Order: sequence, then C-alpha cells, then structure tokens
Amino acid sequence: MRLKNVLDYKILMEIFKFSRQSWNNWKKENRPITVLIEKYFTDKDLQEFLDTGKISKFDNIERLPEILKLLTKYTAKEFWESIIAAYSDFDEFKGYALFLTQQMFIEGHLKDKFDFLKELDYLLVGRLDVFREDMKNVSEEYLKVINSFNKMIGFDFNENDIPIIKQIMSRYEVYNTLYDLDKAPKD
Repeated sequence: MRLKNVLDYKILMEIFKFSRQSWNNWKKENRPITVLIEKYFTDKDLQEFLDTGKISKFDNIERLPEILKLLTKYTAKEFWESIIAAYSDFDEFKGYALFLTQQMFIEGHLKDKFDFLKELDYLLVGRLDVFREDMKNVSEEYLKVINSFNKMIGFDFNENDIPIIKQIMSRYEVYNTLYDLDKAPKD
C-alpha cells in the first residue's frame, strides 16, 4: 500500500528508524503524525530534511511579507518592463525578451502580476532545471538575468523563493484581495 501522497517508505524508515510495518500500525492507530506527514510533506521535503537538516520551503517563509510588499510597490507594467530589460541585457536571451514584449499584452490589456509571477517562477526554476554539468553555461546565464532583474527592482529573488512564489500564485485571489496586488502603487 502506498501512502496518500506517495511517500517513500524507505525515507520514512530512515527518519523514524523503524520498519514499514510500524508505519502501517501507526496508520491503523490513527496517530496524528501519520496524517501530518502525509498531508504536508513530500518525498522531496523529507529527503531534503535528511540531507540538510532543514526544509527550505519552510525555512524561507519569512520572506512572504517582503515579497508581498514588493508586489504592492510596483505596477505590473514596471515588473514586466524590468524582467524584459533583464533578459535583453544578454544576447542569449534577446529573442526571448522580444517574445515577452509581444506577449506582455493579452487582447490589448497588460498582463497582471499573476502572469509576472509565473514568468519569475519560470526564470528561477529554469535556472535550476539547467543546473546539470552539461548545461552549466546556460545556468550561469540565467543567474545573470536574475541578478540583473534583482538590481533593477532592488530585491534579491533567488531559488529559495520558488515555494513562496508558488504559494502566492496558488492563493493569488486571496492575496490580491488582502493586499491589492493588481492596483497601481500610490505615489
């Protein structure tokens, strides 16, 4: 029997130092720890904890208010212009910058901050996806774009912010209601 969110028994056995049968007994006993682990953790989270002693998506959560504050500081247009300019700074990405410029408007309306967050997530995740040895130069180029963008907006986005960005995107309507993310900043 696989766990609800497909956790690997081997990881659980390493964390708890017990057998697969012990985990199944705990589940039958309805121990709260089994529900907690199945509901809120993935194999990746648990393996990261075993490898590093922490789970970065939880350790970095204090950045959420900072990122929300930043999202209210600039308009969607300013974010889009900054990220396009950051891509444009590097020959390898000039074509993509042109593509983004053309895609910045949907049916005559400027894309909102949600779409910007998707692009930022793509940039940060894209850097990690190409972080293999055979793609090292591409990864370094993404890092240059990220650094250029950060310099333009006066913030320090990095790969540790990916879970926060994903969380804001998944609850965008709530944050937009609470923080007026899509409204222009007040001068």
